[in-house]
Amino acid sequence: MIPQYVLSILDKFKSTTVLGKALRIPLNLLPKNLIVTIPFGVNKGMRWIVGAGNHGFWTGTRDMEEQLAITRLAKPGMVVFDIGAHCGFYTLAFSRLVGNQGKVFSFEPNPYNLVFLSRHLTMNHISNTVILPLAVSKEKGLMFFDFGHNTAQGFLTHKKGIYLSPVVSLDKFVFDHLLPFPDLVKIDVEGNESNVLAGFLKTLELRKTCFYY
Repeated sequence: MIPQYVLSILDKFKSTTVLGKALRIPLNLLPKNLIVTIPFGVNKGMRWIVGAGNHGFWTGTRDMEEQLAITRLAKPGMVVFDIGAHCGFYTLAFSRLVGNQGKVFSFEPNPYNLVFLSRHLTMNHISNTVILPLAVSKEKGLMFFDFGHNTAQGFLTHKKGIYLSPVVSLDKFVFDHLLPFPDLVKIDVEGNESNVLAGFLKTLELRKTCFYY
């Protein structure tokens, strides 16, 4: 097994740099469809598909400070909204931290990511999480979704694109579907955070909620 400190050093060098690319050559030889057990971090012991994001995900070393932060915020029994769930790294963490008495609602519009997200929940036998194939903004409707430079950088756009995504506001979605009010909301939506919050104001008047983004 690769020592954690080596993986942590690797995570500090971006894959776009010459040194970063060189350091990742051995890891890049791993099959993209390989299923591994995450060795470190908040998701230690969970299963992950190597091709679902960069190497920091399957090694468990990605954003260790963020991982530490969510362990302090997410507690047993909480309801968590994971907005911009990507392939499910933090969704898995939240599902573990809130336990069987808690609930996680995982919002992700990218159809490519949704395949990995669903597989990760299934292979880890997660039963307290609901996947919602939706983008979140200030109003309900349809918007084009730009896939960005990689699967973690997709964003909503008014420019014509190749994928038209359903969009919801949290206020309307929570009340229309009688969802429990969230205790914690994690937002990772590539610059659309203000619109997500604008569509959540009514709910915030009724319930104190912690945000992480």
